[in-house]
Amino acid sequence: MFAGLTPLLFLALAYLKQREDEAGSGRPPAPFRPHWWPPVAAFIAFLVWALSIQGLLDAATMKGWGGLIAFGALSVSTVLSLVDRLVGLPRS
Repeated sequence: MFAGLTPLLFLALAYLKQREDEAGSGRPPAPFRPHWWPPVAAFIAFLVWALSIQGLLDAATMKGWGGLIAFGALSVSTVLSLVDRLVGLPRS
């Protein structure tokens, strides 16, 4: 459930930020057209983080997949930032 709420929260915050920027600059409101990648990245990052929580998965699964999950938790930020560049998002 929270994995699905993460991209929705991201989109809500992006919308609010766009409206605040427009109000501060005096520009008329523009259509809200977010890039598809950031909400997807937020969803992926949340899932990797959630899987790394100890006790969420049973012991047998953690024994078989624990190393991969730990590596994913450590490397997800780097991988997602590289994909940011591949899909053409500007660096901030």
